[in-house]
Amino acid sequence: MAQTKRYLLTGASSGIGEALARQLASHAYDPVLAAQRIDTPLNRGMENRPLVIDVEVGAELIAKHIENRRGCAYVPGWPRALITPVLGLLPPRLLGKYF
Repeated sequence: MAQTKRYLLTGASSGIGEALARQLASHAYDPVLAAQRIDTPLNRGMENRPLVIDVEVGAELIAKHIENRRGCAYVPGWPRALITPVLGLLPPRLLGKYF
């Protein structure tokens, strides 16, 4: 029996992340999806935050899901390592346009 490949995909609620999730799912990959719908200081000032959950609840759900579906994960630091400090400096009204 062939082993199913597992992956963790962030940003899977829309755009490229959603398209990638659908494409990989159609090729028998077993996804663990994460989206930016967790309540954080960075996104609190945004006007439109559909389906936002508490950060502790979100982190616990993601951890439990990953724990139940063991595999290998790679979390790239690029480009988030460079972008994250800058995002904290932007006004919330601008963040809503990009995220």
